[in-house]
Amino acid sequence: LIGAKDLQEKFVINLESVDCSTLLDYVFSLAIADNLSDFQNKLKFIRYKLGEVSFYSRNHFFSQWIKNNADYVVNISGNFKEAVCGTKKLNRKTDNGYWVDGLPVFEEEICYLPRKILLDELFYSNFKNGDIVGFTTEKEGLDVTHLGFISVKNSEIILRHASLQGKVIEENLKDYLIKNKEASGLIIVRAKD
Repeated sequence: LIGAKDLQEKFVINLESVDCSTLLDYVFSLAIADNLSDFQNKLKFIRYKLGEVSFYSRNHFFSQWIKNNADYVVNISGNFKEAVCGTKKLNRKTDNGYWVDGLPVFEEEICYLPRKILLDELFYSNFKNGDIVGFTTEKEGLDVTHLGFISVKNSEIILRHASLQGKVIEENLKDYLIKNKEASGLIIVRAKD
């Protein structure tokens, strides 16, 4: 994406180059759009608060994305008895710098399912095709470090996400969690009917 504190935001659509957040924006916008023109309009409203193309209204954090897209999605993480909920200050690094320079530090209520629950495959019956997941972190100032979609295939829970290799891949969710030990848990978001 193009835009920063000192660089005017530009509305970008580039389906050939995605990271985890742009993949989320594109796929979700395509899923709710009626046609190409509607896709572009929906993308503005999915990526930016109230569709205002601006660096300051862009959803830089997953918790912002969820809140600003409440017409389309609901965070179901807090619906489970195993959920951990609390307030976290976002955007401040441990060295007093900022994750996103130019944005203030703000507090957000975050509910997630802890890693140990997710490694238990008995929990997997709670997932549905198309669920959006954010991998939570203990890092100061961040809510999640990665995003993806859930696909249920023959009772296997598959994570579809943009990989570090620069392409969209699928892998078993449990395998991904085992490899990525810094993920403290998952925020699970579901599209509204």
